[in-house]
Amino acid sequence: MANNQKAQVAKKPKGEGEASPRRLPHQKVGVSWRFHFGKLIEQNYVHKSRGGNSSTSFRTREYAEQTAFLMLGVLRLELGYKVNKPQNFCPKHAIAWASWINTQFALEKKMPATLAGYATIVRHLFRWSEKQWLVSIFDERLNSDAVTRQLVTEVDKTWEGSEISFADAVERVHLEEPWVAMALIAQDAFGLRRREAIRFQPERDIDLAGGLLHIRVGAKGGRPRIIPIEHHWQHLAAEGLIQFVQKRNEETLSGHDAAQTIAPAEKTLLESIYRYTNVLKRLGFNKKQLGVTGHGLRAGYVCRRLSELGVIPVVKGGDGAHENVDLDATIHRLVSESVGHSRKNVIGAYAGAAHVKERVRAADLMRSKGWMLPGRDPDSVRENTKRLDAYLANAAVFEQSMCNQVAQIKPLGATHAH
Repeated sequence: MANNQKAQVAKKPKGEGEASPRRLPHQKVGVSWRFHFGKLIEQNYVHKSRGGNSSTSFRTREYAEQTAFLMLGVLRLELGYKVNKPQNFCPKHAIAWASWINTQFALEKKMPATLAGYATIVRHLFRWSEKQWLVSIFDERLNSDAVTRQLVTEVDKTWEGSEISFADAVERVHLEEPWVAMALIAQDAFGLRRREAIRFQPERDIDLAGGLLHIRVGAKGGRPRIIPIEHHWQHLAAEGLIQFVQKRNEETLSGHDAAQTIAPAEKTLLESIYRYTNVLKRLGFNKKQLGVTGHGLRAGYVCRRLSELGVIPVVKGGDGAHENVDLDATIHRLVSESVGHSRKNVIGAYAGAAHVKERVRAADLMRSKGWMLPGRDPDSVRENTKRLDAYLANAAVFEQSMCNQVAQIKPLGATHAH
C-alpha cells in the first residue's frame, strides 16, 4: 500500500502540487542579453558618420556586430561581469575592458591595430547606451601604445627583404595546396589582398589582350579597380592563373565556368581563408617563424612599382620621394590606387616614408653599436623607442651617456675577474 502511494506521488502530473524550484510561478523567462545588445547595435550602426546619409556596408556592420559580441563575451566570461542590458554599464566595466586590452598588448597576444578596433567598439557601446561619460574613464585607463596603429613602417616587410626565394616558397606551398600557391602568385604579381586573391576569377577578370586585370569581388570597401599588366612575367602569371582554373574545371568535369575562383567553389570564404592561413603557418610563412606573411607580397609589389616609377622606397635604402615634387605626388597616388587605397599616404605602411628615413638610419646605426636592446618584448620595444628619441634629440649627449654606462660596468667586471 505504501509503495502504491509513493508511485502515485511520483506520477503526479506537472502543474499539481509544489512549483518547480527552478522558477517561481510569478517569474517570467528573461530575454537574452544578446537580444538587448543586438537590438542596440542594429539601431545605431547604420551610418558611417553621425548624422550622415550614407549607409555602412554589410561587411562593416558584420564586423561591428562580431567585435561587439566578442568584447561583451570577454566582459561576461573572462572578466566575470554579467551585464545583461546596455543601461547596466558602469565605471567598473570601463576599467575592466581597458585593463584587458592593456594586458593583451603587454603579452603580445594582439596587435595594436586589432586592439584599436576593439577599443573603438567599446566606445561605441558606451555612447549608444547613453553612457558617454564612461568613454573618458575607459580612455584614461587605456595604454595609448596598445591602441596606436603604426601607419608608416620602419622595416622591410617584403619577402626578398627577408631573403626568401618566392619561387621556392611557391613550389613548397603547391605541394601542400595548389590553389593557395596560385593565390600567392596573384598577390605577388598584382598586389592583391588575401581576400581578393581567394575570390579572384581569372577567366572573367583578366584581359590579356588589353593588358588589364580587373578586381571586382572581395575589394575592400567594395571599390573595384583596374591593375595594368605591364611586364612579361606578369603576363606569364596571368596566363598561369587562367590555365589553373581551366584545368581544374576539366579535372572536376564541371564544364566551362568563367566565374571559377582561385579557391575551390565548394569552400566558403571563411573556410578558404582558414585553409590559406593554415597552409602558410604550417610551412613557416608567418611573422613568428620566417618573419613574412602573404600581406608582405603586397609590400613587395608596392616597392617594385615605386622603383619602376623612379622612387626608391625608404625600406630599400632610398629617400622614398621623387626629385620632382609634383610628379612624386602623382606616383604615390597611382601606386596607392593600384593596391586599392584612396589615400596616397597609405603607401608608407608598405614602403616607408621620407619623414621616417632618419629614424630608420639612426636605429640601424644604434643597433650596430649595441645601443639597442635585442628583444621584441613590450618593455624592450618601449625602451628602444625612448633611446631612439633621445638619440635623435641630441646624438652627442646620448652617445656620451652610453659611454658613461659602459665605463661604469667595466671596473666592476675587472674587480670580479681579480
